[in-house]
Amino acid sequence: MSLPIGTKIIVFIFLLSGTFHLVNPGVFIALVPPALGNEFFWIATSGILEIACAIGLLTKQKWAPKLTAAVLLVIWVGNWWYAIDVTWNLETSWLLIIGSWLRLPLQIPLIQWALRSPVKI
Repeated sequence: MSLPIGTKIIVFIFLLSGTFHLVNPGVFIALVPPALGNEFFWIATSGILEIACAIGLLTKQKWAPKLTAAVLLVIWVGNWWYAIDVTWNLETSWLLIIGSWLRLPLQIPLIQWALRSPVKI
């Protein structure tokens, strides 16, 4: 049985994003709340988890849908922090501010698709 389109979208996004986290981690520093400290640890961990989740979804592992949803929720919290942070920065362009807020609702269908992903029985 083929994977649903939502699962395929998550797999594509997570493989691409996870790889990018590991290859070019500096791009993601602004997305990590300073209170967490050690940005590179969190960026690498996120990248590894995204790749693991993508592989888990592709191979229909029982743990993959829930872990993927959990990773997306953690990313969502970071995206909220980033949107609020750039909004208060007077030097941030309006385009970046609008983009950071527009991406927040996009996490909701990703979480739903993750939880609906098929698993092996």
